[in-house]
Amino acid sequence: MTIAHVLIRSLLNFDPLAKVSSYQNGAVDTTLIVEAGRFMLKNINNILFLFVFSMAISLKIFFYKKYSLAEYVAVSFYLIGAYTVFTTVNLFFMKYSNSDIQYLGLLFMCLYFVFAAVSFFQKKKIFVAFKALLAYVASAILYVIFGLGLSFIIVLLKAN
Repeated sequence: MTIAHVLIRSLLNFDPLAKVSSYQNGAVDTTLIVEAGRFMLKNINNILFLFVFSMAISLKIFFYKKYSLAEYVAVSFYLIGAYTVFTTVNLFFMKYSNSDIQYLGLLFMCLYFVFAAVSFFQKKKIFVAFKALLAYVASAILYVIFGLGLSFIIVLLKAN
């Protein structure tokens, strides 16, 4: 699915960072951040694996008694596949209607993540839904820290 996503994004000639301008705000030079974002998009097929592992770690932290980390990695691969489908379909909406709905894929993924967790654990559905929501937010934060952080370090090292 990642290959399909990258191919479709290339065929549509869609750049989600096209509206982001590089400017200097005080002491922070955002050009490196924009370059890190572009590096991350260019290498999304490799960096998306960090989302798998951040999701598995979050699931293990929030649902630590149920399954092993390896089982959560397997579930995370499935969920990231669904995320890739959501974002690939969302590419068409962003390209041909409104590019401001870029985060619609993340919203769908969040809802699907909660639904999948409730279906997977099948006990105390409200409690599981709440923990799944927290786990999703934690995994997204970890992904940004790992993925964008790694991209930023690589871009920074290339610049020097």
